[in-house]
Amino acid sequence: MPLKAYKMKKLYATNKALLSNKNLYPFLIMAILLISTVYSSYGQVRVPFTPRTSSATPTTTVYNVKGDFTMIGNTNLTLVNYTDTANNNADMRYIDIDGTTVPGNNTFNSSSAYLDFSTENSAIPECSNIIYAGLYWTGRARNAADDNADGDNDPNTFEVTKNGITKAFDKRKVSIKGPSSPSYTPFTANVVIEGGIPRDEIYYPAGTDENMYSAYTEITDYVILNGIGDYFVADIATVEGNGGNNGYYGGWGMVVVYENSKMKWRDITVFDGHAYVPPSSTISYDIPVNGFNAVQNGDVNLKLGIMAGEGDVGIPGDYFEIQRQIDGAFQRLSHTGNTTGNFFNSSITNTNRAPNLLNNTGVDIAMFNIDNTGNAIIDNNQTSTTLRYGSTHDTYIIFNVTFSVDAYIPETQGVLTNTSIDGNPPGSGNTTLEPNEDADYAIEIRNTGTEAINNTVITVPIPDSVNPTNLNIDYNLFPPLTSATNPNIPFYDPNIGPNGSIVWNLGTLPVPANPDVVLAEISFSLTVTTDCTVLGDPDFDPNVSVNGTISGVGATSNISFTTALIQGYLTDGLCEGEPIPTPSIIEIDYIDYINEPPTASNPSPIEVACIDDVPAFDITVVTDEADNQGTPPTVAFVSDVSDGNTCPEVITRTYSVTDDCNNQILVTQTITVNDTTLPTASNPATITVPGGPAPAPDITVVTDEADNCTVGPLVEFVSDSSDNGDCPETITRTYSVTDDCGNSIEVEQTILITDPILPTASNPDPIGVECIEDVPAFDITVVTDEADNQGIPVVAFVGDSSDGNTCPETITRTYSVTDVCGNSIEVEQTITVNDVTDPTVSGTIAETTVEGCSATDVTAPVDTVAALEALGLTIGDNCTDDASLVVTSTDTATGTCPVVVTRTYTITDACGNSSTASQTINVDDTTLPTASNPATITVPGGPAPAPDITVVTDEADNCTVGPLVEFVSDSSDNGDCPETITRTYSVTDDCGNSIEVEQTILITDPILPTASNPDPIGVECIEDVPAFDITVVTDEADNQGIPVVAFVGDSSDGNTCPETITRTYSVTDVCGNSIEVEQTITVNDVTDPTVSGTIAETTVEGCSATDVTAPVDTVAALEALGLTIGDNCTDDASLVVTSTDTATGTCPVVVTRTYTITDACGNSSTASQTINVDDTTSPILTLPANQTAECSDDLSPIAFGTATATDNCDSNPVITFSDETTEGSCPGSFTITRTWTATDACGNAISADQTISTSDTKAPEFDQTDLPQDLTIECNSIPNPETLTATDNCGSATIEVNDTRTDGDCPNNYIITRVYTATDDCDNTNTHIQIITVVDITPPTFDAPLPATNLVVECDAIPVAETLTAADTCGLASVSVEDVITDGDCENNYTIARTWTATDECGLTTPYTQIITVQDTTPPAFEGTLPDIAITVECDSIPNAETITATDNCSDVTIEVNDVRTDGDCPNNYIILRTWTATDECGLMTAHTQTITVQDTTAPVPTSTFDDTLNVSCTDIPDAPELEFTDNCSSNVIVVFNETNSFDENVLVDYEIVRTWTVRDECNNQDVYTQTLFVALDEVITDIIAEDRCYDDGIVNLNDYIGDLNKNGVWELLEGDTAATLNDNGVFDPSGLELSETFLPKDGGIDYEFRYTTTDNGCISITELTMNINADCVVLPCGENDVVVSKAVTPNGDAYNEFFEIKGVELCGFIYEVKIFNRWGALIYESDNYQNDWNGKAMNSIGAAGKVPNGTYYYIVILKNSGLNPITGPVYLGTK
Repeated sequence: MPLKAYKMKKLYATNKALLSNKNLYPFLIMAILLISTVYSSYGQVRVPFTPRTSSATPTTTVYNVKGDFTMIGNTNLTLVNYTDTANNNADMRYIDIDGTTVPGNNTFNSSSAYLDFSTENSAIPECSNIIYAGLYWTGRARNAADDNADGDNDPNTFEVTKNGITKAFDKRKVSIKGPSSPSYTPFTANVVIEGGIPRDEIYYPAGTDENMYSAYTEITDYVILNGIGDYFVADIATVEGNGGNNGYYGGWGMVVVYENSKMKWRDITVFDGHAYVPPSSTISYDIPVNGFNAVQNGDVNLKLGIMAGEGDVGIPGDYFEIQRQIDGAFQRLSHTGNTTGNFFNSSITNTNRAPNLLNNTGVDIAMFNIDNTGNAIIDNNQTSTTLRYGSTHDTYIIFNVTFSVDAYIPETQGVLTNTSIDGNPPGSGNTTLEPNEDADYAIEIRNTGTEAINNTVITVPIPDSVNPTNLNIDYNLFPPLTSATNPNIPFYDPNIGPNGSIVWNLGTLPVPANPDVVLAEISFSLTVTTDCTVLGDPDFDPNVSVNGTISGVGATSNISFTTALIQGYLTDGLCEGEPIPTPSIIEIDYIDYINEPPTASNPSPIEVACIDDVPAFDITVVTDEADNQGTPPTVAFVSDVSDGNTCPEVITRTYSVTDDCNNQILVTQTITVNDTTLPTASNPATITVPGGPAPAPDITVVTDEADNCTVGPLVEFVSDSSDNGDCPETITRTYSVTDDCGNSIEVEQTILITDPILPTASNPDPIGVECIEDVPAFDITVVTDEADNQGIPVVAFVGDSSDGNTCPETITRTYSVTDVCGNSIEVEQTITVNDVTDPTVSGTIAETTVEGCSATDVTAPVDTVAALEALGLTIGDNCTDDASLVVTSTDTATGTCPVVVTRTYTITDACGNSSTASQTINVDDTTLPTASNPATITVPGGPAPAPDITVVTDEADNCTVGPLVEFVSDSSDNGDCPETITRTYSVTDDCGNSIEVEQTILITDPILPTASNPDPIGVECIEDVPAFDITVVTDEADNQGIPVVAFVGDSSDGNTCPETITRTYSVTDVCGNSIEVEQTITVNDVTDPTVSGTIAETTVEGCSATDVTAPVDTVAALEALGLTIGDNCTDDASLVVTSTDTATGTCPVVVTRTYTITDACGNSSTASQTINVDDTTSPILTLPANQTAECSDDLSPIAFGTATATDNCDSNPVITFSDETTEGSCPGSFTITRTWTATDACGNAISADQTISTSDTKAPEFDQTDLPQDLTIECNSIPNPETLTATDNCGSATIEVNDTRTDGDCPNNYIITRVYTATDDCDNTNTHIQIITVVDITPPTFDAPLPATNLVVECDAIPVAETLTAADTCGLASVSVEDVITDGDCENNYTIARTWTATDECGLTTPYTQIITVQDTTPPAFEGTLPDIAITVECDSIPNAETITATDNCSDVTIEVNDVRTDGDCPNNYIILRTWTATDECGLMTAHTQTITVQDTTAPVPTSTFDDTLNVSCTDIPDAPELEFTDNCSSNVIVVFNETNSFDENVLVDYEIVRTWTVRDECNNQDVYTQTLFVALDEVITDIIAEDRCYDDGIVNLNDYIGDLNKNGVWELLEGDTAATLNDNGVFDPSGLELSETFLPKDGGIDYEFRYTTTDNGCISITELTMNINADCVVLPCGENDVVVSKAVTPNGDAYNEFFEIKGVELCGFIYEVKIFNRWGALIYESDNYQNDWNGKAMNSIGAAGKVPNGTYYYIVILKNSGLNPITGPVYLGTK
């Protein structure tokens, strides 16, 4: 069995390639299940039956194979009381047979069946290849819907408890164990996507269809792995117990499609779906099967497999049928385990199973052959048929139907051979490729079938692991193919497959006489890719896997095919002779390739002086980077690393070199930084020291020290040198300037020591003048007390120096006082120039008025004295000329309409002395605003809307933004239909300029009449539609009487059958208000045409269904055939006659023609006609002539002609021949009688004979064209006789070989004469002689392995000479060895030349020399624990050098220690490099370096104390304390004091002052000491009383009252009328106050109190300001023009014009006396003390609510105590 399993796995694993081609069988059409239903309650097909495809070949719906299918299965549930005849509607129990067969299982139910394959035509089952395997399982587990006992809300799951164990079952899951598997493997039903929604295959009803389910999953790979043997299936979702009428059941089935080269061609289709067949149904259901190609001639064998559930052994009435091609009838089927009347009866046909029960209680698994005697069911060349099933009593489900038929496919052969791997023959030791290596392939193409092949295409997909750019495609054509008959050449097509394909459209392949003849050959090379993105991909397949296909179309059969390439045939083993499938696989050895790093040399070193001169990194310095891939690797900068030294400093610059596979190396470039350039500096300036001594040295006098590298080279004092002179003494002071690398120069400063006694004198008295012209000339006599120890000194004028200021300008006048020794002092006189006189201004500027809106519209001010004098002023100044006087101006605006602008000019002289002059400019607005009349509005039914000023939308003014819109009055025309109201609005700007606009309001009647839609009606024909009738509107009504009904029109929706007509009537009242009502009329013909009578059956001569008589297409023509036709609405001429023909069978073809008569609304009736088309005519046969030939001639029809035939119907009659041979006197003499037969498609046949006579006259010929040639060879290379073959033209030939030896002058030199003789059956012979000269010329060779040719060793490791052996091609060889020593430059350095010499028996020698270089390269090694390589110590803790020891492998060792100090960045920071060096006698050294970092890390500390924190007031902040500090190492402590203040003048909270002392020593060790003052923010309050002001005096800037306080504070209004405003900037505007009874002139005004809060000197400053605002500057408006009387009163509750009002003089104290009269002069209202409260109410009740009627009335208003005349006028009253 291991052999079988291995063989199965080997062949199965390669078969997917055969079916994976997406172009395989493109001509096959997917079979579609068409199931017709009569009643909706019989919706039996729950999942349509469709061909099942394999996941490896998803487009293959028909498996066209040399092979077959098999079907196995079993039941997992049986009766508790089993009998062969009982149904499953009784107590059921699990079958569980796995037991110990499957170790460790815990299944509840299980069964098994044995999988085996056919031995047809001596096929070996173990050599069969599995193409597809599918597993189905089915069952019934409950009587009703899911009770959800398991709580998962999934109807497909449930739990079963057995023997105390609870197991969860899932209808979609099952377990299987194959023969090669140790345990079960779970499988879940496939999932398909339908409409974007996943669905489990196949069907799982929940509470319907008796809960009978079926499930499917593909297990092709699993069966390939396990092969032939027992398969166990376990834990099908079913239950034990009694399932009621239908009972419980559960079982499984497996269908396997396989191939074997020895078996017949078959077309196999696996259908699955789910059909539920209910009981007592008389309906049949069809499964169309098409896409196969039945064999062209001979018997057609059929095979069927079916899987079903719930078929009972004891309930008949279920059947399964197949349609017969011979007569179109359906033939009922059965097999050995059932009957035609009880097809589904719980039978399973495979008997090698456990348990093997006769009654499988609801599970049917049947596979059987169908009797097709005489091809009555399926005929030759047939491509389709129909299966049918049904039931009259039993209930069952079908879920799998598998069908196979003997088939035909053209046969070709493409043999793929791997001819070389990397240029060498493939084989042991040469089985892999590396990247960029190639393999060569060849494909031999043959036609091994019986017909020519058209459109032959060879396709070879290029593997993803291959570079497709260099394929080296070549090809050859062999007779009878030529470049003329087959001109196409192979090419690479990048669009076929992921990596492209080689495609050769070869054209037509003829049928050769010998099927083994190669017709064409193609060769190509495949080079492994070097692309690391491919090679490094985790999913990369490290193989060159080559396969391909041959596709084409049979020239005779016209059948398309696609066949996979093979690699030849097995030559041994159980499956000898079986084809070796592709792919051809060569492993790729790529790991070393992708891991091999690139190469590159270190860039050349460079040297620079300064660190700043170090160039930026430059990847181009790496010049020789390379990689094994050929692609230049990527160079990138990595880092710069310094050795930490200075002068020189060595920087190692590293670059990375990375290839495409991310392999990386590093190269380094050495950059040496070394400064040898001297610094520069100038000699300090000479200084003179009166009286001495010389000042202390001060390095800061060297001010321009510089260096090419060092920033701020070190300046140090060197020495002082004096000339010991007296007057003066000259001291030369020397300083050194040294850079960081120790390069140094010296500079010198000269110091002169002079006489120190100076003369004396006092500064002259200061003087003062106003103008610069008044400054006096210098006068040395102003110095009056000059004196000196050596006499009266000389006074001299030095110069005047101004301070650059003006007003005042201070001039310092200097005089020198010099004694006789040149000692000199200077005295100074101060002259103050200060002009304090204002310019003079006289005259006035005239007042002007301009048109405008605001103060910005005034004329521009002038800015020169000349321009001011042109306005009328006279101006002058004591010091400054007119052109230099500065003229500025400020404008102050007060009032409105006009705005009075007071312009103040200020004339300022050069010293800021100034005088002013004023000008008054009036800015006035006299332009009217603009606005349009509002749009007219209509108000159905009234009342008019309340006035709304927003209807005026475009009010505008030249000055006022948004002029004031106010309602004025409404005026009605008192009309009825409509009433017109004219509404007036006023538009007034801020200066009182006003216009009026009017809006028209129309009051209309809104009430429409009413009516209902008439009732709808319906008719069948358009002629039945009634005329319009207004009486159908029955309930028309209106508030003004009965409205008028009128017909409007009919409107169709344009449709037919039904057509909807909308009939419209209008209903209109006397005021023209109108509505419409609609009546719906439906026209719909639902009556079918009437058809009676029959059409007689007819028969015609013909070949196919197309030969039938043409159908008729009119009612008249149909009635002429015997029918009577009519329709209720459509006339005969308009009835549409159509027909369809359905053809069945052949010879005759029965055409059923169905006529359909359809009226205008699609109502239709049918009538049928039967027409038989039959062909009875035989073909006409034409024979080739009789022939005479040699026996070696081609005796096939190709050589002596092929019979041809024609037929009236069959364009390609089948021509066959049979040969009968009559032997002659010898094997080559015989006579062939060739009988030709032509048969058409209907079986009509004709035969005739052709005679061919043969004879034999030729001798045999060697088959080889290159016969063995004469040779001169070595004694070990004598070839064996070649195996030659010979071919005889008439029979076989034998070959004999004879060798004759002639010795030479030594045993290994001789001549062989080799004679080959070929003899045929007639003793004809042919000979070939080969001369082989044997010589020995090859010296012996050493046996591997040999020592290395060069060897370098230490002096104590010289190897002993190895013992070598040698071999000779002809005999034995001996080996000797010799050493030759050459001394070197020392005792332990020398060279050994070791030579081995191999000598054969003939004296031929071969030397081999090894050079051994002996040297001492090992330096000494330190012993014990070495000092730490790096330590850090304080400056006073430097350790002494430790004593260490070392040893050497060859000599004594000496040790030296050396310290090198490198100064750091401060005096106490430096580095000591302490190096111990161990040296052996050969000068080899080992060093150990310790880096001692000396550092000062302690910061200074204070020596005095202070408070860390203080709480203080902002008014009493103490000064900062003076602190002193000390340091552990440095005498020079630097202290930096800083003070920060968190005070924020915008945030009035307590704040902090933080004082910090930052102290650091010479090494910048730093610490910070802090004192924090918590400052309380106290308040400082100031009271100010301002002057009184009138509210019309303009704005007041309160900031003018707070003096020098900052202006960032906040002003608050504490008390006063808020109509006056105060903004954030302190600007107070009282103009918002209005006169009122509480605010009148001379009433004492309003006291305002303000508070200003800000900060000042770190405290809160509060200023409280009091100011009185009065109206004393205003005159009340109490004149006649100030009185405003209402023009309209509309008391409608909208708050507009509700009362008759007198306004404008409310504050004048007047009493109003009012009288109102109607148009006839009648007094309707009066009041002696009117309070603006009349709203149209009459003194006596009139009309509704006592209101007077609408209309115009007249008033008399007397203002008592005013002195004004009575005021009269009209007022409009609208009370409606």
